[in-house]
Parts: sequence; C-alpha cells; structure tokens
Amino acid sequence: MDSHTLVLSIAQGAVTKGRFYSVEGNELRILAGQIIWVRGKQAGMFFKQALHPLMVDRIRDHSSESNGGVNGLVLAPLQPRSG
Repeated sequence: MDSHTLVLSIAQGAVTKGRFYSVEGNELRILAGQIIWVRGKQAGMFFKQALHPLMVDRIRDHSSESNGGVNGLVLAPLQPRSG
C-alpha cells in the first residue's frame, strides 16, 4: 500500500476490475478509487489523488489482520453520472 493504492481483502461479495468504488467506514470516507486488479479475495484499488499519510494509517488500522481483514470498511460501487 502506498499513497495512491490500497490492497483490500474482500470478506464478502466481489468487486469488478475497472469499476469505481467508494470506501466508507467508521469516521472514514475516501474519494472514489478504481479497482485495478483482482486475485481471489484480494483487490488493488487506485486513487488519482494521493491519500494523506494519516488516512493511510487509519485504513491500515481498519483493515489489519487482527480485525479479520476489511473490518468496518464498506466498498460501495459508484454509479455513472447521468447527463
């Protein structure tokens, strides 16, 4: 994980490569990111804008193995804008 990418463990459901998602959780809201790879129950998400180091730490805390993966984080698919 760096300031532009996240590696996520997907506990439930599935994500689609190329699709944009928002990441939300306890006191956590992140700009939309794009799934750039999927391997089994793991996926890589890319953000155009670098994430602040404190945000990266907060995500790491939410997604630690001791919490069973992406605990408390929700990936929400973004709908294309109409118009």
